[in-house]
Amino acid sequence: MLIFVMWAVAILFILFSSCFLCSSIDMGISAKEAAQTFAVIIAIFGGIFFFALTRGSPFIDPVGFKAYIACLIYLLATQPSAWQIFLLLNVLLSFERTTPLWFVYLAGKLPFEVYVKALILTGPYLFGCVDSLEVVRLLYLGILGTSTIGLLASLGWFLYHPTKYIPTKSAVGKPGSLTKGGKRIPILGVRGSGKSYFLCSLAYVVSRYGWGYPDSETSLYISDMLSFIFKGEPIPPTYKSRPIRVELKEVDLGVGKKKKLNLILSTEDYSGQEYEDAMKQLREAGLSGQLSGTVEKFRQMILNSKGIIIIVDLVGRTPTTPEEFEAERNKRILNALSEQVSPLATGIELLLSGGKDILKKPFFFVFTKSDIHRLTTEQISEYFDKAMAIPMSRLKGKKVTIKKYAVSSVGWGPGEALDKLHAQGFIELIMDIAKLVEG
Repeated sequence: MLIFVMWAVAILFILFSSCFLCSSIDMGISAKEAAQTFAVIIAIFGGIFFFALTRGSPFIDPVGFKAYIACLIYLLATQPSAWQIFLLLNVLLSFERTTPLWFVYLAGKLPFEVYVKALILTGPYLFGCVDSLEVVRLLYLGILGTSTIGLLASLGWFLYHPTKYIPTKSAVGKPGSLTKGGKRIPILGVRGSGKSYFLCSLAYVVSRYGWGYPDSETSLYISDMLSFIFKGEPIPPTYKSRPIRVELKEVDLGVGKKKKLNLILSTEDYSGQEYEDAMKQLREAGLSGQLSGTVEKFRQMILNSKGIIIIVDLVGRTPTTPEEFEAERNKRILNALSEQVSPLATGIELLLSGGKDILKKPFFFVFTKSDIHRLTTEQISEYFDKAMAIPMSRLKGKKVTIKKYAVSSVGWGPGEALDKLHAQGFIELIMDIAKLVEG
C-alpha cells in the first residue's frame, strides 16, 4: 500500500515538476537554470521516496529524516553535481545492511536514533562528497528544533535561495542557524547580572503569549533551569555560561491586531566575560588607548545590531535582602552605574567619535532583581539621569533612543513553585522593542 501511494504521489509530483519547468522557461529563466531546478526537484523527491522505502515514513522516523535533510541542504548548496551525489547517498541508504554500523545496531549495542544519525551523517563523508563531516553535523544541530512538516515546507524556498540556509563561519552550528536570519538584538551584562534569569523569563513570557519561542537548544536549557527554580535551588554556574537565543515573531497590539516581527534576542554575540573585559579597558584607558580585540568586537557588534539590551545589576552577586539593599541603596546604585553603564557610554562615544552612524538604534537598559531593590523605573531614572547626564545627553543629541525598565525575573519570587514563574516588567519591554526596532 505504501509503495502504491508513493508511486502515485511520484507521478503527480513529476507532472507538477514538468509544468514548473515549462512555466520557468515562459518566465524568462534560461533552459539550463530551469533544467537544473527540475533536476533538484527530482533529486529531492527521489531522496524522500527512497528514504521512505528504506527507513519507513519520514514522519515515523523524524530524527533520521532531519539528518537526511541536513545532508541535502549542504550538498545541494555547495556541490555543482549535487543531485548525483545525492543519489549516491540514497544508494548508501538502500544497502545499509552491508555497513558495519548495521551489525552493531543488530547486536543491540547502538540506539536506533544514534545509528540513523551516524549512518546518514557519515554517508556523504565516506563517499568523499563533503569536505567536513563536522559541517554536516552542525547543520543537523541547526534543524533539530524544526518540525518535519516545517522542513518539507521550507524546501520550496530553499530551491531558490539555497545559500541562505548555509550558516556563516561565525554562525555555523549555532541553534537556528538554518532559519532565515532576523534582526539581531544582543543582550549584554556582566557575569552574575541576571542575564540567564532574564532570558529564561523572556522565553517564558513570549511562549506563554504565543509571540515567539526559544530555539531547540535554548528550550532544553530553560527546561533544565526551571527544574532548579521549582526546587528552590540556584542555577549552577555551568548553566549560566551557555548562550541563550529567543526568537520574537509577533506581538499582540490588542483589539485583535497583531504585529509581525523577525527579531533574535541572544547572549551568543558577546559573553559576560568579554563584556567585563571591554568595560574594564574602556573605564581605564578610555578612547586614548589602543583597542583590544574584545573592544573591537564590541564596536562591531553594536554597529551590526538593530538595538542593544543592557542588563544592569543594582544588587550585586552576593545574596542580599531588600532591607540590606535599602540600607546601602545610594552606594549600590552609583557603583553599578559607574562600573556597568559609564564604560558602556564610553564605548558608544567611541563609535560617535569615529563618525559611525548609530541613529535610531535603541538602547534598552534593564535593571533586574526589582523584587530585591524594589525601585520603580521612575526612581531608577532619577539616579540614572543625574549620574549619566553628560554621556546620555550626547547620545540623545545623536537621536539615540534610551529606554529604562525595572524587571523581576522568574525564579526570584517567593512562595510555591508556580509563584516562581511570575515575571514583572517584560510586557512593556517587548512592546517597546517591537515598536522601536521593527517600526
